Amino acid sequence: MSILRFKCQETKLLESLKYFSQLHRHDDKKTLDIYFKEWLETNKDLIDKERQYLETHQYPSNIEDKLYKSIKYYYIKKYSTNVERPKVSKRSYEPIPKELMEKIQQDINAHWNENPRFKPSHTFEEFKRNHSFDENKLKKAYKNQYYQIKTKK
Repeated sequence: MSILRFKCQETKLLESLKYFSQLHRHDDKKTLDIYFKEWLETNKDLIDKERQYLETHQYPSNIEDKLYKSIKYYYIKKYSTNVERPKVSKRSYEPIPKELMEKIQQDINAHWNENPRFKPSHTFEEFKRNHSFDENKLKKAYKNQYYQIKTKK
């Protein structure tokens, strides 16, 4: 079976790729090219093993080119984006009472039976006047229920 994507099979080569990319993640293109050529020479045995494996599995591309691209565009970016980011706390979720959800469903079903092409924005305004709850959450719940009912019918 032929291989369509490049993925290193040799674990030592993979570790060497990772180490090389960590060392040279801040280098410019010219410097990276110079060190990459040196790295190719020092890891010639591992690269030859990988090349043999890929040739037996009918991989068509140049392995040196694929190694360079994986270092430059995958590993270096992977290690350079490992910057500590501030942790975002989850928002607390306040569930809508079941009774209110049932009233929303009944209201939407009643309007649906009258006119299936009704606008939920107009019916929500009427519903909002009759029920007291946080308007943003009520609006979202109303729209979600409208969507659920609409997709079922």
